[in-house]
Amino acid sequence: MEAVDLRKGLITTINTLPADMLEELNKFLSFLEYTNLSNTDGSKEEILQNIETSAKEMQKIKEGTLKARSANEFLNEL
Repeated sequence: MEAVDLRKGLITTINTLPADMLEELNKFLSFLEYTNLSNTDGSKEEILQNIETSAKEMQKIKEGTLKARSANEFLNEL
């Protein structure tokens, strides 16, 4: 899948999320931006794959086939 297709798919998925999930996603992305500054050993392909996986997981959460976790639960795992 090309980067343009990935980007379109990600934008489409994000645009269909409810407001509360968008807030959680924003918090998570802010956290990723912080960790990205300290951890730059991931390849571009690996990063794109992780974004695609995340988008698929968000879609499953929306469909109800995967249970969502709160940001606090996620951070407690770290």
